[in-house]
Amino acid sequence: AASMAIVDAAPAAIIMGRHCIAARIAPGPRMGRIVKAAFEAQIDGAFEDEAGGMAWIAEHAAEIE
Repeated sequence: AASMAIVDAAPAAIIMGRHCIAARIAPGPRMGRIVKAAFEAQIDGAFEDEAGGMAWIAEHAAEIE
């Protein structure tokens, strides 16, 4: 937790619906699943910033139905 600077608070999601829209993902249940999966990936250390999150979406969104 200390290394992620979340000692006193839960981490904030980097990827949100607006990022999915920018990646041409239509609003709806699938977008919600992508945002949730992106947050889990963020927590697991897959990316640390918005650019990394957008790259994660580009690589993994097609796998999420």
